[in-house]
Amino acid sequence: MFASITLLAGVDGQDNNFGELIPASLAGYVYEDANNDGIFQITETGIVGATVTLTGTDDLGQAVNVNTTTVAGGGYAFDNLRPGTYTINESQPSGYLDGKDTQGTPGTGTAGNDVFASIALAAGVDGQDNNFGELIPASLAGYVYEDANNDGIFQITETGIVGATVTLTGTDDLGQAVSVNGTTVAGGGYAFDNLRPGTYTINESQPSGIWTARTRRARRARARRATTCLRRSPWRPASMARTTTSANSSRRAWQATCTRTPTTTECSRSLRRALSGPR
Repeated sequence: MFASITLLAGVDGQDNNFGELIPASLAGYVYEDANNDGIFQITETGIVGATVTLTGTDDLGQAVNVNTTTVAGGGYAFDNLRPGTYTINESQPSGYLDGKDTQGTPGTGTAGNDVFASIALAAGVDGQDNNFGELIPASLAGYVYEDANNDGIFQITETGIVGATVTLTGTDDLGQAVSVNGTTVAGGGYAFDNLRPGTYTINESQPSGIWTARTRRARRARARRATTCLRRSPWRPASMARTTTSANSSRRAWQATCTRTPTTTECSRSLRRALSGPR
C-alpha cells in the first residue's frame, strides 16, 4: 500500500510497484532404511505417523513453529513458507532404532542426529528429500538343550535347559561395543532383542553337570581305545573277562600287569582312564 500520495498536475507517477514472493517449501520422508545406507530407495517403506517439526525465523523476523506427521508413503511437507532460516526436527518413531539422516535440497543446513539445522531458505525454493532413515531392530536367539541322540538338532522330544548363561558380544554399525548376558528361560530359550546392525558373537557358558558334545566324543573314543587295547594285549589273561574277584581288585590286577610290561604303556594309560570312571 502506498497511502496519502499527493499528486500534482502533470506529474507522471511511475514504478509504484508491489513485489510478491513465490512461497517456498521444505519436504522429505521418514522411512525404513532396510540396507542402512541412508538412501530412500523404491523398494523401501515409508513410515506413517512420524512427527516432524519445523522451527525458525522468517525474513520478517517472525518466529515459526509448526508440527506435522508423515502421511502414506512416509512423506512430510511444510508449504507456503517465507524466506528465512529454518530447522527440521524428527521425533524418533516408536519401535524403530535411529538410522541415517540425509539432507536434500536446498542443502544449506547442517545435518545432525534427527535434525537438519539452520537451513537458509530463499523465496520459491522447493526443498525436497530431507529424509530421516530408521532401522527395524534385529535379534539373535536360540536354545540350550539336552541333545539326547547327539545329532545337533533340537527335536520336540528333547528337553531345554533352564538357567544356562549365554553372552552376546560384538560391535554395532555405530562402532559401539556390545556385551550382554542372558539366561535361558523355560524351554531352554534365549534371545537378544533390539539389536542394531553389526557383527556379533554368541557364547554359552557350559551348564553345570552337562557334557559337551566334544566331551562325549572324547569319552567314547577313550572307551574304544581301551577296548581295542584289551582285545589286542598279549598279556590279557584268558580268564579276565570271567574273573570272580571284586571290581577294585580286578582294576588293580589289570593296572599292575600292564605297568609291568614296558611296551604296553599306552595300553595301560587307556585302561586306567577307562576303568577309573567318569571324570
